[in-house]
Order: sequence, then C-alpha cells, then structure tokens
Amino acid sequence: MVTGTRVADSSVDLREPLALLFATLGLRSDSEDRAMYWRGRALCADEDPELWFPVGTTSTATADAVLAKNICRRCTVSQSCLERAEETGALHGISGGLDTGERRRLKARTHSRTAR
Repeated sequence: MVTGTRVADSSVDLREPLALLFATLGLRSDSEDRAMYWRGRALCADEDPELWFPVGTTSTATADAVLAKNICRRCTVSQSCLERAEETGALHGISGGLDTGERRRLKARTHSRTAR
C-alpha cells in the first residue's frame, strides 16, 4: 500500500514498473546509470566535443587530435571510455586516448593473443 510518497508495504517490488516507466520515457535504468557513471567524471565533459573527431590530416586536425589525446592521458576514466568504444564498435573519433586506427590495432593484437 502506498501512503503519500512512502511505500508502507516493503514487500512491494517496484523494479519492474520503474523499468517499464524508464523505458517508456527513454530513461536509463539504475544498472545503465552505474555503467555510464564514468562519463560524468571524464575530463572531456567540459571540452569541445569536436576535438575528439578531427577530420582529415590538416595541421588543425592533427593539433586537435594531439590535444584530445593529451586530455585523455590525464583522465582517470579513460579506460572506461576505451572499453565503451570497444563495446559499441565506435568507428570514428578518439576514445580512451586512442584514435580509430590505434583502437583497431589494439583489438587485433588482443584478438591474436587470445587466439593462441
């Protein structure tokens, strides 16, 4: 029984209705929030997102990539960022301090080690 904003019967399981509500509203569940918690602590959160998506090989694009990678190197959650890029198959941009080619080579090296 619900009285005001409190649940009087503690045996009532509200997880399923809340999950349905979250899905209907396009919100994430608690487990998804915990999995993405690192994003709020990322140093890039306060930077221009375009730094992480340099286009071409111009001196400006190269400078942006170097700046983004330097920010990633100082970031305490860069490993989580790199793992997220791997999980989602991110095809573009810098994630966890690595550009697309570097992530591809890392994945190939990791795959070849586990295949042995």
